[in-house]
Amino acid sequence: MRALVPGFLQVVLALVFATAAPASDWTAPTEPKALKREVKATVREYDALSGNHDLVQTRRRRELIRRLGKMQHKDSEKALRRILQRESDIRARINAMNALVEVGDIKAVQAMYKYVLKQMKKNVLPAY
Repeated sequence: MRALVPGFLQVVLALVFATAAPASDWTAPTEPKALKREVKATVREYDALSGNHDLVQTRRRRELIRRLGKMQHKDSEKALRRILQRESDIRARINAMNALVEVGDIKAVQAMYKYVLKQMKKNVLPAY
């Protein structure tokens, strides 16, 4: 049994790191108009993939969510709020929460906090 534990841990760690976010060399544009166009294009691509729950498309949606967080634009913050409320993939929701924090708007973080509390009261507390 002891010999299986290190092998088991290696498999678990390999799975965790295999599903970790891939490093991206994408950088946000600095010009405001170009940034707004990039936000709109990213949201359009996300919406086009939102109905597909295949592995590749789900990972692409998560990448787009992280990209929206890096843009730090008010339109990306609105899109991230919408994604947080509508996305069914829990990892995508966690990425949306991290992206909202990365955007840096205190109102977005407050809205996220209220949403999480509401979901907790609705889903977790009735179980007790």
